Amino acid sequence: MAQKHVVELTDDLDGSSATETITFSIDGATYEIDLNDENATRFRNSLDAFVDNARTINGPRRPAAKRAATKTAAKTASASTDAHEARSWLREHGHEVSDRGRIKNDLIALFQEANG
Repeated sequence: MAQKHVVELTDDLDGSSATETITFSIDGATYEIDLNDENATRFRNSLDAFVDNARTINGPRRPAAKRAATKTAAKTASASTDAHEARSWLREHGHEVSDRGRIKNDLIALFQEANG
């Protein structure tokens, strides 16, 4: 049975529809905030003077990755394959898989091929 999972992000500041999640750290704590385009731009602009004068410790500054407001259960890469679903399907089709840990790439490929 095909299933579709929809994730709708809500802007944490104003309650509107958010378009991305921004992750940031300060004083040893890491935070995430869901923002729409306008609030994300405001957030980044408010930090520009500090970022321009700070030292980078995790590589070059890159725009925060945008997370789609809608996600589907259709998986294409092994990293995004639902392990529980894959294990159940593989066992039902006679394959031996452990309860935990990595699932072999060839088994993931079988699961993905059969499940779109």
